[in-house]
Amino acid sequence: MIDFSKLLGIEGYKIKRYTQTRKYIYFEIYSRRKTGTCPKCKVRTKVVHTRKERKIKHTRLLGKVVILKVEVRRFLCRRCSITFTEEIKFLERRRERESKRFKKEVLFDLTRLSYRYTALKYKISTSLILRWVKEVGEKRKLDFGKEKERGEEFVLGIDEVAFSKRRFLTTIGNVTHKRLKAILNSSNKQELKKALKSIEEQVVKLIKGVVIDMNKYYLRAVKEVFGERIKVVIDKFHLIYYVNRKIEEERLFIRSEEKVKIDKYLLLKNKDKLTEKEKEKLKNILKKHSRLRFLYVTKLRLQNMYKSKDRDEAEVVLTSLIKVLKNTSDGELITFGNTLSYFKPYILNYFQVRETNAFMEGINTTLKLIKRISFGFKNKENFINKILLWVLFSTSLYHPNW
Repeated sequence: MIDFSKLLGIEGYKIKRYTQTRKYIYFEIYSRRKTGTCPKCKVRTKVVHTRKERKIKHTRLLGKVVILKVEVRRFLCRRCSITFTEEIKFLERRRERESKRFKKEVLFDLTRLSYRYTALKYKISTSLILRWVKEVGEKRKLDFGKEKERGEEFVLGIDEVAFSKRRFLTTIGNVTHKRLKAILNSSNKQELKKALKSIEEQVVKLIKGVVIDMNKYYLRAVKEVFGERIKVVIDKFHLIYYVNRKIEEERLFIRSEEKVKIDKYLLLKNKDKLTEKEKEKLKNILKKHSRLRFLYVTKLRLQNMYKSKDRDEAEVVLTSLIKVLKNTSDGELITFGNTLSYFKPYILNYFQVRETNAFMEGINTTLKLIKRISFGFKNKENFINKILLWVLFSTSLYHPNW
């Protein structure tokens, strides 16, 4: 026979009876213990002053919400002459109407569903879910407790994710051990500085480097807070993406001015993965368009630079490439050369730190998925708290089956 007490996780309680309606299953339960412990003198008493029934939402079973009808007793302590209410173990706070298990199940489902659908599924208000998510989010902001405890060195990753068309949020993470640490309310330099300053000195000593994209504001913020003691690295994928964007701009210009269609995937695809037919086709395209050929060769040289054995070898390649770009008569290519020159020391720092922002880019893809699942967000705080909730579940620190 099924032991419903174990199934529902309410050991220590007996079930009198159960009933069900179209939406709910009701279990009438009472405590097996006959006595209560006085909170003042710690003496047990059997004297029951009053009894009262409470309804507590506990879990979902067979597609219905389970409600526990709990007989709550108020005891009288003859030694202290005070009355007190017995403790309900499966409640987080005394006056709550939802159990710990119910709350965790709701939050777990919320990581895959929208706020509104989760509220409908569990027959509760959206505002209550928002309050629970906020409570979780407040505990999870810029938490480096695990790194501090283990004393493990790591590389910090800083990136940005779009909240709406022109509004961005900054994400901070441990890219070495793949942990998202915080999401800031904007991509503002001052807010990033404030967040970095809040990191304890003990944790700062464990940071080997900081990986960022080609964002001058991020670079300045990191330099102003950490100075020269921590190396800043320009992410190699962002650098190649920057060159690909220049190639794409040139391709679109050729299409609009010369009315020539060029397959963009031939230009973006890794050269080693092209078929012989595709290589021949690409060769003919580059032969006809000199500027496009120059940009494509620049990309290949940058990719080959990252195959260098050490920083010195890479520096020779990058210095040569910058010199070629600056010596052209094309204004845009000169600007590109100046950009590479400005970020040169931080590009070369890769060969000492050997980390990329690939994890942060993967996180950004997940954040976009969360936005789609939730049909978008109007409130920035709700978006941030939901992401922190997802991080909590995805790192196995929190799970609904207790």
